[in-house]
Amino acid sequence: MNQRQKKQLKNKIRQAQIVSFDLYDTLLFRKFRQPQDIFVWMECAVGIPGLAKEREKMQVRAARFYRKKYGVPHPTLHEIYQYWEHQEMTGRQKSASFYKKLEALERKLEEELCIPNRAMQEMMVYARQQKKRVIITTDMYLEKTELERILKHCSLVQWDTVYASSEYRKTKYNGTMYDYLIKTEKAAPGSILHIGDDKHADVEMAARKKLQVFWYRDSQTDLAESLSMQAYVPDGTSKDFWYILGYQVGGPLYMGLCRWLIRTTQGSSIYALSRDGYNITRLLPLFAQGNIRYLLASRNAWLLPHMTTLGRQELKLLPPYSCGQTIWEALECAGLLELPVQEFQKVGFAGYEDVIKSRRDILRMKQVYRNNRRTILKICAREREYMEQYLCAQKADGKEICFFDSGWRGTSQYLLEHYMKAVQKKSMVRFCYAGIDDISGSHLLKDSIYSAYLNVYLDKKKLHSLLSSSAVLELFFSQDAPPLKRYGKDAPVFDKYARREEIRVINLGLEDYVRQNQRFFKAFAPQAAEQFGVFGLRRLVMSPNRMEAQIIGDLADADGMSSAGAMKKYIAKIPKDSLKSNPFLDIYWEQGVYRHPQNSFGICLYVWLRQRAASIVKKIDNHYKKR
Repeated sequence: MNQRQKKQLKNKIRQAQIVSFDLYDTLLFRKFRQPQDIFVWMECAVGIPGLAKEREKMQVRAARFYRKKYGVPHPTLHEIYQYWEHQEMTGRQKSASFYKKLEALERKLEEELCIPNRAMQEMMVYARQQKKRVIITTDMYLEKTELERILKHCSLVQWDTVYASSEYRKTKYNGTMYDYLIKTEKAAPGSILHIGDDKHADVEMAARKKLQVFWYRDSQTDLAESLSMQAYVPDGTSKDFWYILGYQVGGPLYMGLCRWLIRTTQGSSIYALSRDGYNITRLLPLFAQGNIRYLLASRNAWLLPHMTTLGRQELKLLPPYSCGQTIWEALECAGLLELPVQEFQKVGFAGYEDVIKSRRDILRMKQVYRNNRRTILKICAREREYMEQYLCAQKADGKEICFFDSGWRGTSQYLLEHYMKAVQKKSMVRFCYAGIDDISGSHLLKDSIYSAYLNVYLDKKKLHSLLSSSAVLELFFSQDAPPLKRYGKDAPVFDKYARREEIRVINLGLEDYVRQNQRFFKAFAPQAAEQFGVFGLRRLVMSPNRMEAQIIGDLADADGMSSAGAMKKYIAKIPKDSLKSNPFLDIYWEQGVYRHPQNSFGICLYVWLRQRAASIVKKIDNHYKKR
């Protein structure tokens, strides 16, 4: 909460005799994004597909059953499992011990996954200092004794009693809990202050019963603060949207990725490529995996060294890759600024400042490369020598080395394999990736040896949809540091770089998650961490909320996007002027475009039609290739 809100709430507390706090999302936070995520984790832990949906469905059915038969607003957790025990799941009846173990697991998870909300904890202490009676009022299927244990587990002890709907069979949602509270406390309704986040149950119904209310709405910022206070955070850290994104999406992703990488490499030496491997290099040693090194690498630095000829595939790998760049930017990206401007004027360009506006301009650039094949191959030979010096010094050209890269299309492995052939090295090149698009990038890795984390848990179509938004994925595989441009004769040369504070904060959030929850995942079926790590990332990319679409979508020139000083490019925001000047503007995050509040319906419709048309053309093309 901000200082103004704290002042308002403290003033209300001083005027009240009894201060009532809602529990979940007010006094306590769960480390998962949604309450239902606990069911997903349980499914991963027990290894029964569909268990999460079945658990959620049984809660609804049990509530209907107990409401109809016994007239209670909802069942307790034990009653849910009693009801479930008599139902069939996945076509066969489970034993009574199975449901007892599952119930025990859920109770333990509920306790382990809760953290105190530091902002509300401060208000609870203040209320006690003002000699107010402090109570907790919650609608929850956990029993009162269980809730009291969770509160103590979270070091929340400044309360007098707990009013739980599971205990008294009354709820805030229908107002009966407030009637019971007023009667039991023997207090005038106006002397009770209730604090909660739910607009209906905590605000509207409490006000209808004449209680004083405070609507607590600043939970996102406070969640970041509460999470960060569970671990070491340097002074000045911005605990905001980016921290939450790193903690809730990047954290589970790296928890699963680290465990998968250990299982896959089985003790082999790992070289993590910069900057994609920055986080994995820091986090893998936490899992007693110390044989990992950080290797300076980049697509640009490996592009020229791998070339011994300038055929169709090599030309395809040379920039520009899309419209919007100037000729100078494309040449700088490729390391080919030695090509004289006259060569570009021969094919119709005016000079280096010309903007590449169409596919025809891209083809003209490729023609310049063909015309200067000899000059380019000389540059390639020189860059290959510098690369060899660096890799030899790092002992990264030996046998049976495993490289880690974020992946997406496998270009780095393709370039490294061809470099090894060019320098006549017989090292086996093996890669471990976060994910590889088997649909659009597999041709580069034909006959290559690699493994990919996301590929294990997503089918090809879902994986392709996820990896098509690589600009969003790159946010979790980066470092707030300049990228490698060239290896150079004497020392590596880095590209120009403007600091990206959001990357630094994302990395801090995901590191905090892994440090805080490593013990938890190790104790509760560690194999589930691998599967669970995929869910948050997939949800973000495929089903973002409006706030995520806007804040992430407003990032310009993010990692993984083509540099384009001549044209501002955003991850999901599409200004009308940009679309008019370049109708073939790259779409970096399709679902983000649809959810971005500043994109008009016309822009969204245009993007949808364009993406569907591109998909149809690709299917037809693939069909004829197979024939």
